[in-house]
Amino acid sequence: MATQPTPPAVQLSLAAATLSVAVLIAIAACANANAPDLLPNQNCSTNCGSWATKAGMPTPRRNVGVAGDASVLYVAGGTASTSPGGSGSPAVQALDPSTSIWTLKAAMPDGRRFAAAVVAGGLLYVLGGAQEFPFAPTTTTRSYDPSSNSWTDRTAMPTARIGSLVTSGLPTGVSVAVVNGIVYVLGGDSPSVDAYNPSTNTWTSRAPIPTARSGMAVAGVNGLLYTVGGTSGGSTSAVVEVYDPSTNAWTTKAPFPSAAAGAAAVNGTIYVVATTGSSSRALYAYDAAANTWSIKAAPPDVSQDLAGVASSGGQLFLVFDDVLHLQSSLLAFTP
Repeated sequence: MATQPTPPAVQLSLAAATLSVAVLIAIAACANANAPDLLPNQNCSTNCGSWATKAGMPTPRRNVGVAGDASVLYVAGGTASTSPGGSGSPAVQALDPSTSIWTLKAAMPDGRRFAAAVVAGGLLYVLGGAQEFPFAPTTTTRSYDPSSNSWTDRTAMPTARIGSLVTSGLPTGVSVAVVNGIVYVLGGDSPSVDAYNPSTNTWTSRAPIPTARSGMAVAGVNGLLYTVGGTSGGSTSAVVEVYDPSTNAWTTKAPFPSAAAGAAAVNGTIYVVATTGSSSRALYAYDAAANTWSIKAAPPDVSQDLAGVASSGGQLFLVFDDVLHLQSSLLAFTP
């Protein structure tokens, strides 16, 4: 009997299946031996920590900068507008983690949307971002002093930066963290790394990050700068790279098991929030000494956009916003 030719549709299906298998094999072959066997829907069994719901920011805004230290959590800038082209807000609000009370602080000199924020040496720094549409990246650097409730313009960044958390829950653009009192700014379209010394009000360029990514979750622990995940080429990245300021060099660590949306260090441990859906998220902890990841208690589901992640007063805070309905939520994680 003569062999019948395979119909084009079947050929296409077979080709797709072959390609899928090939992709899976390639992914498995490239996996790091230290990659954790963890999934976002797994449950924590020991040392899980706990979550509590706190009062959200009094003025709901999106595209804010979120930062904290041992005594205060700041939310700066953003916009209360529901329009994609809405102007940036100069508003700054601060939460006392010991009392869960919000207070209004001195407004920034101008509105700032899509900016990064960090606390160093007791001062709040707001970096980059933009005020008006079309939101071109800026080099703006300014600091807020809580002792005088005032703002000061600082030396501009060498590289213009901008970024925020988008509605999909995945971050874009600039990331910032503090290591040994030095502010490190990186991410976006450039592999460049800029370091700011608050004592001298000067910037220096450091070794570029090996894997350029946008919207990395970053944190400083034990004198090192950790960068987790982000996006590269339109795809979610699992890469974890660590920068050592003493050697001005980068090393690669165990990859992150999910899509990172934000990170902060609490008592020397790095916690990374992962997105697992429109309102579902997971929390992972990184043991730097063992180079391993572990899953912690999952945050309660919040049907709002994640605006930022920061630590304050020995807790991890997740700031959420829903500008359309003038709502804001705040979750606090205690290890």
